[in-house]
Amino acid sequence: ALHDFVRSIPFGFNARFEESRPDETLRFNKGHCTPKCLLFVTLLRAANIDARMHFVNIRADVLDYATWVPIPAVVTHSFTEVQLDDCWQRVDSYVIHPSMFQEAQRKCDRDIAAGTLDPSRPGSGRYGIKTVGASNTWTGEGDSFSQMDPRPHGILFDFVAEDRTPLTFEQVKVHPQYKQRGLL
Repeated sequence: ALHDFVRSIPFGFNARFEESRPDETLRFNKGHCTPKCLLFVTLLRAANIDARMHFVNIRADVLDYATWVPIPAVVTHSFTEVQLDDCWQRVDSYVIHPSMFQEAQRKCDRDIAAGTLDPSRPGSGRYGIKTVGASNTWTGEGDSFSQMDPRPHGILFDFVAEDRTPLTFEQVKVHPQYKQRGLL
């Protein structure tokens, strides 16, 4: 229910961008991966479910034709890690609203059939979703992604500590790989 609630918020960039607090994401009724991830983590924790944010650099292809904002070649993407039954599940399937997701799938299928989109390329995507295995549902029984491609080379840089725990957003914002990715 919490996943679907966050997913129901339209995809987009609000006035506070990555600094948007959960209450602002609700008030603006708009968010992209980071504000919606923070909202989802906040709601899960309020329900006594262990959750954390995780940041990675990915190719920005996934955002082609999804926004009017100029996008650099590499973007920092956030997703949620939820601990259920002693296992961390990775989820970003709440980022894209269902109607936008269905339209994006239709357009990606059309572009693949026309030969203008290569689904075999790790990290490929358009219209706000990845091209292979995109999902905007989550059952709580495993990973579910609409934007991030977890295949080899789909993740260009993983913001984790030596013990593989995710860095906090405050740590990510000062990391050289975050600063080098280009400005949104």
